[in-house]
Amino acid sequence: MNGSQVCLDILLAPKRDEGDVKQISLEGRTALVTGASGGLGSAIALTLAQAGATVAVHYRSGQAQAESVVTAIKAIGGRAQAFSADLSDHQAAIGLVQDVDRAFGSVDILVNNAGMDGTCAVVGEDDPQRWQEVLAVDLIGPYHCARAALAAMQKNARGVIINVTSVHEFIPWKGYSAYTTAKAGLSMFTKTLMATLQTRYVSRYSP
Repeated sequence: MNGSQVCLDILLAPKRDEGDVKQISLEGRTALVTGASGGLGSAIALTLAQAGATVAVHYRSGQAQAESVVTAIKAIGGRAQAFSADLSDHQAAIGLVQDVDRAFGSVDILVNNAGMDGTCAVVGEDDPQRWQEVLAVDLIGPYHCARAALAAMQKNARGVIINVTSVHEFIPWKGYSAYTTAKAGLSMFTKTLMATLQTRYVSRYSP
């Protein structure tokens, strides 16, 4: 099962079985997918659109790729728009959620997928600024996006936040201490939110 299907399986939406295929209706819902200009993010964005959601396609620098995802969504009759934000800047992360709110209404589905590996380097020979940048994108950005989206979700009494982690939240990756630290932190942040909110609104996916 691919990542986009897993994410859909944990969304708070009605489901009905037809053979082995789960049909999920997300009509009337707005989804924000960070890091959606390619890879897993674009697959999630397309799958959400196929289920009927209006999709905000976030990108950092790949505008052409993000616009291609928007075009693909519109080609299947969906509604989408590309949004740019540098999630290493916490104000930009908050602003991203606010921009989507203004364009489409409150975010019902937030998929924190954006991330970066950083530069391979052993501790002591690495660049502390680059180390902090990875944490800012992979951990702090999702926190600010989740915090901004959660307020509206609680007000509307509906919604879901999906944080995409990694096997490297458990498994060390030589030379990538910032990435593994960020993913482990994101996993625990997700679990803490789930405990605090009694699992409502929050889910975790580790590809």
